[in-house]
Amino acid sequence: MTARAHHFVPRCSLKNFTTNKKITLVDLDTGDEFTTNPENVAQERDFNRIETDDLAPDALEMAHGQFEGELAPILQSVVNGNIDATKEDFDSILNLVALLAIRNPRYRSPFSEFQDNVRQQILQLTSATKERWEAHIERANAARL
Repeated sequence: MTARAHHFVPRCSLKNFTTNKKITLVDLDTGDEFTTNPENVAQERDFNRIETDDLAPDALEMAHGQFEGELAPILQSVVNGNIDATKEDFDSILNLVALLAIRNPRYRSPFSEFQDNVRQQILQLTSATKERWEAHIERANAARL
């Protein structure tokens, strides 16, 4: 079964902000509060989905899940006051910080726009003249053989 609810903040991190296995959220615009399960927070359908012939659509989500499984006891140890982290533990925490910085919808939107702009520019250059377009088609057909 393919995972569809992809978290951009790991559940193993969210659970450290719970009371009785529930997390309280506040809408910063309205001040409204509500309580829910961490599974319902910081996730988006197919957020980490990839389209390739070589991997399953949820391969990236599964890789994140494996990392988060290794990270969970490290975070729990820190929450419990254990400051005797190994270099590997520290590296895992730094990887979490890096993932939190880049793996979120606020970051993805401008990055996706940049990628779309680059693709549009490449397409415009490729099809700028009939000769250039035909040469491109010939190279593409030759590469398929």
